[in-house]
Amino acid sequence: MKKIATVLFCASLIFGIYNFASAQKIDFRLGPKVGLHLTTNSLKVEDQKIEMNARLGLHAGLITELDFGKFFAIQPGVLFSMNGFSTGENSNRLKGTACFVDIPINFIGKYDFGPTAIFVNVGPSFNFGLGGTIHKTYAPGIIYDYSYFDDQYGLKRFGLDLNMGIGVELNDAFQININYGLGLMNRSQESTSQWKQGTVMLSFSWLFQTKKK
Repeated sequence: MKKIATVLFCASLIFGIYNFASAQKIDFRLGPKVGLHLTTNSLKVEDQKIEMNARLGLHAGLITELDFGKFFAIQPGVLFSMNGFSTGENSNRLKGTACFVDIPINFIGKYDFGPTAIFVNVGPSFNFGLGGTIHKTYAPGIIYDYSYFDDQYGLKRFGLDLNMGIGVELNDAFQININYGLGLMNRSQESTSQWKQGTVMLSFSWLFQTKKK
C-alpha cells in the first residue's frame, strides 16, 4: 500500500510541476534520466569505526527543468534507485540491498557555448525507502534475513542528501551529469550508532521541450 501511495505521489508531483509551469508561462522540459551510482557508507558504533564496502547501483526516472532566463533553472525530479551496503566476510558478513524513491530539487547555473552548455547544480534530495533485505551470515549455511528498514536492526526509511554536481548539455537536449549526494542524516535506528551515506552518480538525461516561450 505504501508503494502505491508513493507512486501516486510522484505522479502528482510531476503533474503539479507541469501545471505550475504552464500557468506561469515558464519554459518547461521533461525527460528520462538513467545512470549508475556508487554508494559509500560510514558507520561508527560507540565511537568505533566499522569498515564498509562501497556498492554499485542503478537509478532511473523522470526529471523536469524550469528555465528562468538564460543562466538559471530549477530541475526537480523523481528517481527510483537501488542502494546497499556490505561489511565483513565469510562467517561474519552483513549485506543489504534496498530500493528507494528519490526526489531531488536541483538549482542550476548554466552557461551556453552555442549548441553546447556547461552547468553546475546544487540542492536537496529527499529519499524514501520502498523495501529491501539485509542478509546476516553467522556461519557457513547459517543466514538470517530481516527487513532493510527493521525497527531495531535496520536503517531509517527517510533520508536527506545535499546534491552537488557538474554537467554538460548537448544540442539543448542531452545532458551528462556527475553528481555527489552528501548524506545529512544518521540512517541508523540505534542511538549508539552513527550511519552516514554518500553517493557518487553518473547520469544521462534527455529533455524534451513541452512549452515554447
